[in-house]
Amino acid sequence: MEEQEVMTIESGTIALLNKSEIEQQVATAHKFPRSIKKFRDETMQMVTLTEKIAGECIYSLPRGGKTIEGPSARFAEVIASAWGNSRAGARVVSDQGEFVTAQGVFHDLERTSPSPTRCNVASRIKPAAALRPT
Repeated sequence: MEEQEVMTIESGTIALLNKSEIEQQVATAHKFPRSIKKFRDETMQMVTLTEKIAGECIYSLPRGGKTIEGPSARFAEVIASAWGNSRAGARVVSDQGEFVTAQGVFHDLERTSPSPTRCNVASRIKPAAALRPT
């Protein structure tokens, strides 16, 4: 078996590379600014491409004899893609069994906000087995 060399990179180096990458994305966003008309047209094209995609852009959840409906994570993906000049992501930051905390992150590269917008949401998962991905 061949021995592989392991390279160690300082955390400061990684931060510098990340900063450089974001600065390049900001420069590109300024060079090619978004158009609201193009955003609206692209969103409509993506959402209505097929009936299946349109259905995935809305969630429906029965709760206490009522149905809660709203825009889905798929719709958020469409919006982020059509909006352009941005970085977006989500992750679970805490899973305490019955309660899960997720964090969404959005960075508008064109408006050059100094740091991404972050939003943490804690939610009670009940029944746990029915709503958790496997």
